[in-house]
Amino acid sequence: HRKFFALVNLVFENQEHYESVEHLLVALKVALGHCDTVVLKNGGIGYIPKSIAFHKMSQDEFEQFYDRCCDLMATHFLPGVSSENLRAEVESLIGIRSAA
Repeated sequence: HRKFFALVNLVFENQEHYESVEHLLVALKVALGHCDTVVLKNGGIGYIPKSIAFHKMSQDEFEQFYDRCCDLMATHFLPGVSSENLRAEVESLIGIRSAA
């Protein structure tokens, strides 16, 4: 989770659309389909983001979610930055050495 929230904070600091980290996190969960869909009283569709807490997702599920977040953020939030470079930057920020 430390790596994931370093990613979210890095992207938040380099964008102007979302007013808080929490709003960005909700948008990510919905964009990646990590949410429940509900039909509203007026017939519209609403989304309820699911938890990414340790006890709600396996490590494999969380890694897949993280990878999809990196891909989405590189594509839609940080044009010109590859998903691989984004991952490397996050790992550098939190002190993880990549195996070279």
